[in-house]
Amino acid sequence: MKLMIQWAITSSVLILIVLAARFLLRDRLSARLKYALWGVVLLRLLVPFQVELPAPVSNALPVLASNLAPEVGQWEEPSIPVFPERSKPVAEFNLDIETTLEPGDILSYSDAVGCLRRDGETITWYRYILSPEQIVLALWLAGAGLTGAVMLVSNLRFYGRLRKRRERLEGVDAPIPVYTAAGLSSPCLFGVIRPSVYLTPEAAENPDTLRHTLAHELTHCAHFDHLWSALRCLALALHWYNPLVWLAVILSKQDGELACDEGAVARLGEGERIPYGRTLVNLVAARSLRPGDLLSCSTAMTGGEKSVKARVLALVKKPETVKTALFAVIAVVALSAVFVFAGREEPVWNLYGPYRYQVSHTQAVQFSPSPLSSQIYPDAITDPDLLEQALEILDSAADLLNTPEELGLDLSEAPFTSPRVTLLENPDGRTSGHTYLLYTVPAVNRDWCLLVTPAEMGAESYRVAGILDVSAPGGLELLARQQRYREREDLTPATFDYNQYHTRLGMAQGIWLNMPMLHDGRVLTDPEELERIRNLLILSPIPRDGPLEWDGDGTHIIAFSSTPPDPDWTGADAASVYYILATDEGFYYVCSGDMKEGGYYIGTISNENWEQAVEIFENAPSVDERQHAA
Repeated sequence: MKLMIQWAITSSVLILIVLAARFLLRDRLSARLKYALWGVVLLRLLVPFQVELPAPVSNALPVLASNLAPEVGQWEEPSIPVFPERSKPVAEFNLDIETTLEPGDILSYSDAVGCLRRDGETITWYRYILSPEQIVLALWLAGAGLTGAVMLVSNLRFYGRLRKRRERLEGVDAPIPVYTAAGLSSPCLFGVIRPSVYLTPEAAENPDTLRHTLAHELTHCAHFDHLWSALRCLALALHWYNPLVWLAVILSKQDGELACDEGAVARLGEGERIPYGRTLVNLVAARSLRPGDLLSCSTAMTGGEKSVKARVLALVKKPETVKTALFAVIAVVALSAVFVFAGREEPVWNLYGPYRYQVSHTQAVQFSPSPLSSQIYPDAITDPDLLEQALEILDSAADLLNTPEELGLDLSEAPFTSPRVTLLENPDGRTSGHTYLLYTVPAVNRDWCLLVTPAEMGAESYRVAGILDVSAPGGLELLARQQRYREREDLTPATFDYNQYHTRLGMAQGIWLNMPMLHDGRVLTDPEELERIRNLLILSPIPRDGPLEWDGDGTHIIAFSSTPPDPDWTGADAASVYYILATDEGFYYVCSGDMKEGGYYIGTISNENWEQAVEIFENAPSVDERQHAA
């Protein structure tokens, strides 16, 4: 939304600048130079992006047009209900709803897609709740689509009429086809890719008129006015709501005709200036330019009587560009281009203050180990005594003072190895918090634990909100573990291993089969095969009467690697290893354990799925084959 508003404002400002220059220097500029001024406007109308200038440069400029755009941050909040479905009296709701919704209040539901709204003593269900930004964008798209459709249909119909009525005019010296067409109000040039000249039968019958009209339309072609007309139509469709753009299109078409008159006289010779003017008078169209004509991609040699008088007067005056005026125009164009195309570089705000504010409003702390960890903590830290300790750890953060770039820190690996901490303002809403990575980096005296944001992989840039003691991740994990045991005292280690197995299976970029010491073990790394085998290796839970502790026997071993394995990878250094045990009951047990010690039965795989998985593994390269290939 901010980009659209900047686009509209800067385009309007540039149009006003060109209008002012065009008026002030009207008698000192040639028609072709006036016409060229609209090229800068057209570029701004078609290119929505700003060029961000570095802070030292942009700060030296007093004002930029992009800064005139108002802040519309609240427009992004959904607040407008649409498409009512049904209503119900408030009295038929329970007291919770009645006390929650005051008259005029909105309560979102269904993942904030729909909402309830109270109007007096009635509550209405709405299918959607939209933000002002979404509604404005929808209106803009609808207007642009409708305007573009009208332009397309109008030009296709005009082309269809021309094809039915046109006749090739032979014996003329022209680089493009020339036709006559009955019913034309004026000779014109039409066609974006393959332009052609279309003349009225009356213009073709008179040799002088034919020569003048051909010179005029061929000058249009030499000026690429058929392309400019199409781009003007596109700009008009994008800015259909802006009256200044409609005015700019009208004036640019008029300036284009004046520039074409100059070019036609230059093509014909100075001796034809007066006869050419008489031809313009003789070809006065029956009507002036109408709004519908702005949607056409064709040129028109003449308009109404008033338009032709102005063009004949310009021919008589024969205006030429004064050097001082040329210098003024170049200066105005250069300054206005910087003024409307440049934007100030967004300042890098310090995140330490917002982080401290978030900690002070935190009602629960969610701790998640690094993706390489075997532990999970699904419960947020909410018990008062544990939460107090967690907030004490988080509140001890200090400001980094320098940017990561200034310290030479590479934070791109942080999401892969760092635990995460989420500060929740609402213990029941896991999506309402602020998440940071707890990234440990070596420092001169002692290691640092950096609070890094955003907590996602592949971000364009990472920033640091503060520094914690290096013991902070361990302290938060201890508190998360205590919260987990309090919430789920009956949760067995086998259940944790079951959840951990599926997490590692989903992250696996390499899966290995058989003993690490055997070089005929198979290594699977192909993405398509990995996706197939993930579906086959999904576990079913152990039956209630099934075994718990594993005794160490096994038929196969599978290992998962969360990073792309090197050619010499054998599976011995995999992040996780699981043992497969055959049974006579139509399935295989999957067991966890470190080198067959202290393991658990964590799930089952059907015989059919395991046999298909083994078949895929057998077609994968062995450890030796990978090493030899490397």
